[in-house]
This record gives sequence, C-alpha cells and structure tokens, in this order.
Amino acid sequence: MKKKGIHDEHGSGKMREGEQLFRTLTERSLVGIYVVQDGQFQSINPNAASYYGCAPEELTGKKSNSIVHPEDKERHRQCARDMLKGKRSSPHEFRIISRSGEIHWIMETVTPIIYKGRPAILGNSMDITERKQAEEALEKREMELEVKTHELEDMNSALRVLMKQRDEDRNELEEKVLSNIKVLILPHMEKLKNHVDLQGMSYVNVLASNLRDIMSPFAQKLSVTYLNLTKREVQVANLIKEGKRTEEISAFLNISISAVNVYRYHIRHKLGLSKKQNLRSYLSSLT
Repeated sequence: MKKKGIHDEHGSGKMREGEQLFRTLTERSLVGIYVVQDGQFQSINPNAASYYGCAPEELTGKKSNSIVHPEDKERHRQCARDMLKGKRSSPHEFRIISRSGEIHWIMETVTPIIYKGRPAILGNSMDITERKQAEEALEKREMELEVKTHELEDMNSALRVLMKQRDEDRNELEEKVLSNIKVLILPHMEKLKNHVDLQGMSYVNVLASNLRDIMSPFAQKLSVTYLNLTKREVQVANLIKEGKRTEEISAFLNISISAVNVYRYHIRHKLGLSKKQNLRSYLSSLT
C-alpha cells in the first residue's frame, strides 16, 4: 500500500509538471492555442484571446463558435470536421467578430486530443487580418487597373476611328481640290493662252506653275488612279515610272509603239505637263 501511494504521488507529480509545461508553452507561444471540449473553450492562451479583445479567462467556458462570423460558421464547422477526420491537411480561414465589433481573419488547424481523460480538440491559429487586407487592396488595385486598361483600349479604338475618318476626310478634300483645279481652272487657262500676248502668256505660265505647286503636296499622297487615268494609262504610267522605254512598254503590254506614244500624250495632258517636263520624274514624285 505504501509503494502504491508513492507511485500515485509520483504520477500526479509528473502530470502536474506536464500541465505546467503545457501552460508555459501556450502562454508564451506566438500563435493562438486553445482546447475545445463539448463545444466550449476549456483552455485558451493570451494570444488567441487577444483576437477577440479580452483576457483568456473571459473566453473560458464560452462556446467556441460564438465568436465566428455568422456567414462563416457552417464552412468553419465543415473544414474543422474534415481536418479532424483526416480528410483535410491544409489550414482553413474564417472570420471572427471581436468584442468591439471588429472583423478579424483567422487561419486555423485543429487536432483531436484527449484532455482530462476525454476527447477534445486542440486548435492552433494565427491572425491574418493584415495579410487579407493587403490581398484585398491588391485585388482592388488590379481590378481598377483592368478597368482603366479597358477604358484606354476603348479610347484607342475611338481614336483610331477618328484618325481614319480624318484621313478619309482629308483625302476627300484633296481629291476635290485636284478635281476642281483640273475641271474648273486648267481648261480655261488653256483657252486663255490663245487670247493673250507674250506678256499675258508669261502671266498665264506663272499662274499654271503656281497651281501645280498647290497641287503637288496633294498629288504626292494620291495614287495616279485619282487623276482620271484609264486602266491602260495607269499600266503605262507605272511602266514609265519604273524606267521602261517605249519599245519595252510596247512589248510588255503587247501593243504598238504608236499606241504607247498616244498613251504618253494622254497622260501628259491629264497631268498638265509641258513638253519640257520629264514624265518619269513627275510620276515618281506622285509615289
């Protein structure tokens, strides 16, 4: 009997030492540690109690799910159950509502244990509120950048449409300028040459030269097809621009040399060129 008493006393001493060691470890731990039994906190360290904003003794005996955010209770219960059954190994995250009404994000793992001879749950947790806030701020910033990116793309698309319309309007205006000069002015100038003296002829030539200078910036940007040339005249004009001689053009297009000369004449006339002006040089300037 005496030996048995000594043995019991020795066992009780080890148990007390173990409880003291556990209490010391949990109180100094940087993570939240708590024991839940029958759905209530049986033991909780200061760090875990600080999530709720109170001392450990204020949460002892309180239902563990009472501080969980209502929207997260069912998910928290399911994740904890899966972890206790070995179906889940990764920590789960949920929200709690502190005594002051603040929302904190908690990351938790749970393990089944025996506490005071009965089944219980050992919980380990961390407050990850700052990390969550940073993630939410980053996600919000990414969404804002995505919206701005779409806005810029829409603006660029609208700008391209406007630029295209501007180019079309400008080309249309240039065509009208060329057409009006050719139709309304140049024919009358040709007739005027037959009714002026030498001094008047010099004025007419100066005027014609100035008109060509006005037309030049526009003509350089327009294809020869805008100058009322026929399809065959365009072919001949391109070959002339490439430096082909009359005989080469005749062979290439399978037409007579006299026909090539006629096309040359028509092209010169439509372009308003004098005999002294080089046709190839002028056609090259149009490109």
